[in-house]
Amino acid sequence: MSSEESDFPTVKLNVSEGRSQLYWKTIRAFQYIYKHHLDDADWFLKADDDTFVVPENLRYFLSHHNTEDAVYFGHRFRPFVAQGYMSGGAGYVLSKEALRRFVKGHAEGNCTHSSHIEDLALGRCMQTLKVTAGDSRDEKNRETFHAFPPEKFLIRKLSKSRPRDSLYDFYKRHQGPGCCSDFAISFHYIRPREMYTLEYFTYHLRPYGYKYRNTPHSLTAAELPSRQGFTVWSRSATVVSRDKSVARNLTQNVRLLCWVLTAPKFLESRAKHVHATWAKRCNKVLYMSSEESDFPTVKLNVSEGRSQLYWKTIRAFQYIYKHHLDDADWFLKADDDTFVVPENLRYFLSHHNTEDAVYFGRRFRPFVAQGYMSGGAGYVLSKEALRRFVKGHAEGNCTHFTDIEDFALGSCMQTMNVTAGDSRDEKNRETFHAYPPEHYLPRQQRRQLPSHLLYDYYYPVEVNTRFQIIRKLSLNESLSRVSK
Repeated sequence: MSSEESDFPTVKLNVSEGRSQLYWKTIRAFQYIYKHHLDDADWFLKADDDTFVVPENLRYFLSHHNTEDAVYFGHRFRPFVAQGYMSGGAGYVLSKEALRRFVKGHAEGNCTHSSHIEDLALGRCMQTLKVTAGDSRDEKNRETFHAFPPEKFLIRKLSKSRPRDSLYDFYKRHQGPGCCSDFAISFHYIRPREMYTLEYFTYHLRPYGYKYRNTPHSLTAAELPSRQGFTVWSRSATVVSRDKSVARNLTQNVRLLCWVLTAPKFLESRAKHVHATWAKRCNKVLYMSSEESDFPTVKLNVSEGRSQLYWKTIRAFQYIYKHHLDDADWFLKADDDTFVVPENLRYFLSHHNTEDAVYFGRRFRPFVAQGYMSGGAGYVLSKEALRRFVKGHAEGNCTHFTDIEDFALGSCMQTMNVTAGDSRDEKNRETFHAYPPEHYLPRQQRRQLPSHLLYDYYYPVEVNTRFQIIRKLSLNESLSRVSK
């Protein structure tokens, strides 16, 4: 819905643009839908152009409600309206009866343009017309509609006072991994590139060996709501399922030691977040730094700085060889701003032998004949590769000839006859990634090959006059990415 027609399939409404016109635009949009599309749908969702929605989860939630009831759902705010009202940014969905009443209310003067604050004005109208502000939380009282991006809720913050914006929430806000429903419906303030990232994480990326944490209760034909029938929403409509047996078996059979390259100044801002997320799924994790601290770091005899990265890598692998060689089968090096899916890495490695001299990662092309692995994307060494790397430096076959860590390590690996393995999936899509997902996922207009891609050992696929970098991003077995 817009104020102008264009080549993009917009509906032109008789409104002006600007924040002060948002409620007028909302009124005109619902009037248009009522006139032209009332019988085309059962429910009617309004969303902003920076709202990400999972329609499948919304349909599942709505399947327990009757569209002939006067009700609407969204992220419920508290002030100014007795029953609360729904955040405009998070999106809200009206039943058919709610839509009828809204249009009729404005036609008959029971509702007016009382405020340019769209969600508040619509909420007042709904209360006047006796349209219920429904509860959209899940069976664990976790929100499904969200007025902010995921990171606003997922990271626990130590604060003596509640965030100002949370004072609007009708229900108490929770922070941390338990903040949001596993069947989340929407998030607001999503930038264009993040739309593609959320699309990828929602519909494509899967950790190997896991079943869904929650399995929706399968609705029988008799249970499905209809225009004549009525189904009561049950908060026990989802059945918790944490079947990780396949992943658990791989954890035992493909032992993975992860070591994270960090520094004292990054322990709080980076390393602790690695520790709280993906690293806990490694068989063993070590944080390599130049100092000891309350955070569980291993102190190496090195200085800090980019010029010291390869020294730190050498010392880290020497330490692991001396103290932890028998604790794992494979040895992953990752930066403190790298995100890894250990389950997918184990699945990939389960098809390889740790006694072979091989290592894997995002393969770069220049300077080393067989290529070398990007340091930022992370790389993983077999036990034999680790032995040869340590031996190479001990016997002088490998030296610290450059401070470029990944290039230097790759040169050593070639010298020691350690193969630079191919980590692409069965469709030749990359599994290790040197940049965040949004760097690859949006399709780019035809242009000169970006300079950073000149480093890639395998080239992106050009299809229909576009570099379809998305084809390079593995949809099922993606192993790693580097966050901003």
